[in-house]
Amino acid sequence: MGRPSAERIEKLASMIMTGMTVDMVAAAEGLKEDSIRRYMDWAKLDGLLPIEVSIIGNNFINSETGELIAVEKGRLEKVDKRVDDKGMCITTTSSDIDSVEDALIRAGVDLSIWEVEKSTVSSREIETKKWEFEEFGEPTGPLFTVKVWLKKKKLNIADAVKTIENAFKGKVKTFVPTEKPWRDSGVMCEIEFPDLHIGKYASKNQTGTENNKEIAMAAFEKATDELLSYASLFKPELILVPLGNDLMHIDNLVRTTTKGTPQDADGIYQDIYEFALEGVIRFINKARQIANVHILVIPGNHDELSSFHMGAALRGRYHDTEDVFIDNGATSRKYFRWGCSLLGFVHGGKGDPSPDTLPMLMATEKPKDWGATTHREWHLGHEHRGKAIKWLTTNSELGVVLRVLPSLTSADYWHFKHGFVEQKRVAEMYIWSRKDGFVGMFSSTPIKD
Repeated sequence: MGRPSAERIEKLASMIMTGMTVDMVAAAEGLKEDSIRRYMDWAKLDGLLPIEVSIIGNNFINSETGELIAVEKGRLEKVDKRVDDKGMCITTTSSDIDSVEDALIRAGVDLSIWEVEKSTVSSREIETKKWEFEEFGEPTGPLFTVKVWLKKKKLNIADAVKTIENAFKGKVKTFVPTEKPWRDSGVMCEIEFPDLHIGKYASKNQTGTENNKEIAMAAFEKATDELLSYASLFKPELILVPLGNDLMHIDNLVRTTTKGTPQDADGIYQDIYEFALEGVIRFINKARQIANVHILVIPGNHDELSSFHMGAALRGRYHDTEDVFIDNGATSRKYFRWGCSLLGFVHGGKGDPSPDTLPMLMATEKPKDWGATTHREWHLGHEHRGKAIKWLTTNSELGVVLRVLPSLTSADYWHFKHGFVEQKRVAEMYIWSRKDGFVGMFSSTPIKD
């Protein structure tokens, strides 16, 4: 690194003497700490900085006194930064901070998080309020006041998803070709495990049942291994997996559902999310050894954002595969057609359509598929119990079946308190024929309590 211009050395020395931190100088000048130290050495040689100035932590310190380096005579600075629910307000009063850009740098504002909403810059003669700055000695020149109001940047979901997906590109290839001997069998296996609630905590003392993320994952893996072994007997072309549906118990850092209801959680959000994602990837890698895998991401009332983020991560993880497809569209309802059958999927919470509206909703949203099929079903979660309802039109062949699916999860304190207990903990698999529609089902009950 060659010696920079005298003007740039003087500028950096001025920043140090006016009270800026190491991070502030680095941000303003685009320098690393080693480079800042070189600038300091040149400034000392030129007499622009005291010999005693050194870097300790994030500050420029007088190495003899251990105090912050003294502010230069005639240079005044006050920086006020206030943050509340509405945003941030920066106010600087200084003889040399005369722009919004300088004020943001001096206040250490992270512009990847915040954006300027409005600002004002004004100046006045220092002598009018000289008494305010007696500790700095006799000042000269104008005094500038810069005020900046900022608001948090809105999250761009599309950009965030793209970032997650791109993180996997260029890494080790995930597609390992596997011979699929049953490409023309006409069979699809649908594996269902809604309302897994990974991260839910339950104490046996309160609920009679112990639950944590390890117990939930063990139940999930035991059940899906069993269902995959059944699936292989039917030589399927495809394994359909509705994912999400309250797979995660919490949806944010403060351990609440999407709408803010507090939950008993087994750890922090980040750990639970990574734990759940790793378990889902293990399951997909097993399933794709049997048949192609089609994932439908269905948002739940506990995990509306988490399920979307998991879908994005899975799309990135399998971006180069030929046998795994991730449908991570932002819609709360999804459809899938297999031959003569049309399937609809929705979580079934309070914000979703009521069950009695679902048959006509399917006909309205998918009229071509409706007209081309003879077997139609809606599959819902949320209630943690299994039941089936059938609607019939004037022709019994145009009936619509609604299945409310069982869950593998245990009761937490809220469910126990309200009497929602003794539900059988089950995962299910449905067998579909392109030609004949629904032909059977299997269930797995990995936990017998």
